[in-house]
Amino acid sequence: MAHHDHPVTRAIAAARETFAAVAEVPLWPMDAGQAPTALEELLKHEAQQAELKSRLLAQLEALDVPKQSGATSTGNWLAVHTNLTRASAFRTARVAAGLERYDKVREAMAQRRVHAEQVEVIVRALDDLPDDLDPNLVEEAEGHLVTEARRFDAVGLKKLGRRLLEVLDQDAADAHEAKLLEKEERDAQAAMRLTMYDDGHGKVHGRFVLDSTTGAALRKMILAIAAPKHQAASGPLGERKPTAERMGQAFGELINR
Repeated sequence: MAHHDHPVTRAIAAARETFAAVAEVPLWPMDAGQAPTALEELLKHEAQQAELKSRLLAQLEALDVPKQSGATSTGNWLAVHTNLTRASAFRTARVAAGLERYDKVREAMAQRRVHAEQVEVIVRALDDLPDDLDPNLVEEAEGHLVTEARRFDAVGLKKLGRRLLEVLDQDAADAHEAKLLEKEERDAQAAMRLTMYDDGHGKVHGRFVLDSTTGAALRKMILAIAAPKHQAASGPLGERKPTAERMGQAFGELINR
């Protein structure tokens, strides 16, 4: 089959010819009933185009076309190939990749029940679900967001997506949140650092990184020493924030204790 003889290529060429035929047709004879109908049909056509464009991009990636052209990613290839901004090209590539994974979203886009902006948010919300979640729940989540897209724009869908797991399975949501907190704590522990050096002129300089809980405890201890003696008696209006110098002196006092 010749490069130009694929059914999809023929359909695209035929659509271009059809649109070319009406390019110069004046719209002023349209009445208030015809114009909205024409716009609705055009929006449906745009949705079909967007879905097909996403499938074509996925096929280009499967054929390794971007890398063979020297591009580091499909998004980069698209930006160079079309003169789209990198942000727009990468967004289009992300949507295309998402539609490959989620059939319900792809079908809804082809039928103009969701548009590209909504698809990007839906895909991100689904990708953020735990990897070990029951596939049936993922499918349920996909259907839920596609249905809600009738009522909510991308901003509203993003808010729904953040609470998606709670809607599906509260126990799974609690377990997932616990895992995230454990990971955050592990990462914070692994990031703890202390570096010090003596400048040879009677002073030691340093930097440190602590986890939030330890940092808060240290700050509380230093503030207890650094706070002005009259602060408790003076009330909220009389409170003064200790200077960096006073905090440093209090830190030294804490260590020397």
